[in-house]
Amino acid sequence: MENEQATQWHFSPEPFEGESFSHFLGRYCAVNCITPNTLAQHIQVGSVAVGRWRKLRYNLPPTEQHLERLSQATGISRDKLLAMLPQEPMQIGTIRLCAACYGEEPYHRMHWQYKSTEYCDRHHLTLLSRCPCCKAPFPIPAEWGLGVCLRCGRAFADLVEYQKPIARK
Repeated sequence: MENEQATQWHFSPEPFEGESFSHFLGRYCAVNCITPNTLAQHIQVGSVAVGRWRKLRYNLPPTEQHLERLSQATGISRDKLLAMLPQEPMQIGTIRLCAACYGEEPYHRMHWQYKSTEYCDRHHLTLLSRCPCCKAPFPIPAEWGLGVCLRCGRAFADLVEYQKPIARK
């Protein structure tokens, strides 16, 4: 009974198409006003693991048990959670963004991080890997709640003017 009551207080944002696991975890924690450590305790996983997932580092990927507990906590199916995890090798250490996509729908897409992704295939624009205004690296997607550069405050959607077009083949 106690466990049943514990899962009834939360809000479950629906994942966006192609949303990264990091961004979803950030949205889930924000909408429920909880810290990543609270989430880690709730799903009975170490806070270090949740911290790594938030940073798009999966060399300790979520186990089946982690995914099951996270599914129970969030109300999101295991399959939807799996879909937010990387499906191919990623660009590590650099968060990338298509400002045009972000302006249309403000969330981080997992495919922007793939090594095979050289540009936005929708807008045929280069991906940005740092704020072109102040040169600061983009924060981890879990911290994109405001959708702005944390150093200069420039809105991500406004950065589209700095993206270079790619010649279409």
